[in-house]
Amino acid sequence: MIELNFAMLMNIALAGLGLVAACLWLAPLAPVFDLFRHAWPLWLITALIVLALTLGCGLWGQAGLCATMLALIVLPARGEITASRHQPSAAPSGASLTLVTHNLWGKGGDHAGEIVRILTADAPDLIALQEVRKGGLAVAAALSEHYPHAADCGDGPTRLLSRHPFLRSGCLEGWKPANRLPWLRVMPAAWAEIALPDGQSAVIVAIHLPWPEPLNAQAEAIDGLAALFEDFDADRIIVLGDFNAAGPAMIHDRMARAWNLRRRTHGIASWPSESFVRAFGLPRLPFPSMLAGIDHVYAGADWETQRVGRLSDTGSDHRPLVAVLRLHAQ
Repeated sequence: MIELNFAMLMNIALAGLGLVAACLWLAPLAPVFDLFRHAWPLWLITALIVLALTLGCGLWGQAGLCATMLALIVLPARGEITASRHQPSAAPSGASLTLVTHNLWGKGGDHAGEIVRILTADAPDLIALQEVRKGGLAVAAALSEHYPHAADCGDGPTRLLSRHPFLRSGCLEGWKPANRLPWLRVMPAAWAEIALPDGQSAVIVAIHLPWPEPLNAQAEAIDGLAALFEDFDADRIIVLGDFNAAGPAMIHDRMARAWNLRRRTHGIASWPSESFVRAFGLPRLPFPSMLAGIDHVYAGADWETQRVGRLSDTGSDHRPLVAVLRLHAQ
């Protein structure tokens, strides 16, 4: 009886995986299905667990079906997986920029000094911050000593800090999207055109996108940024921040088309951090590298990716990212 009940439980799990797999493949047709792609690591881990259970219990038929479901779940992410192994080509001869992005989640306060140490370990040229509030204000204040140039939308929660002087800077103001939850809004984006040491210039944009569709707010934010970018040379733009969009979600394709930029962050887990997992008593997942990468760096065609990686846990729910990009000389 116990064996029968377990087999039935596995059949239910397989039916659920089949439904998930179908939604993953339907993502190009409707944004609501794309929500399943944002949670792709969860479905992968679930399929692997179910496969291990069916094999361990000798349920060969269910195991074969689960292997099929696993393949259907993995295939939509094949581009994400292969892109994460991309090796940079020979370095171009132009200026190099080191950038850091981090959603502080309001963390800082008495730990501001340690967070600053983590964020500045690679001596970045620019730092993009999101959710600068509460204790995070102390982090921004401490960073200002070495990053005197700031675009912050009027002390807003999204900020861009720079060692290099600004030629001009500004803010894409936030707004309430048309279709929204009562408290949902599009956050401001801070931008600046910076003067590079070799005499060239580039536009850097710090963003914090809202949650994904079907709430429509993220699509509105993408279109708003696209309108902003029309005033700049797309080949020299860098956009970084909290995108609230995990690979292999189709929304990334929309961003790349709308902005004429290429994502440089594939297969890099940034959420949830170890601190977040511990704070909420969540179980530690067996494949931490497959957690969601929702913090990203996009850049124009003139930028060559030299290095992208994670920094240490700061106590926020996000892990910081660091990216080294080199500009092709003109």
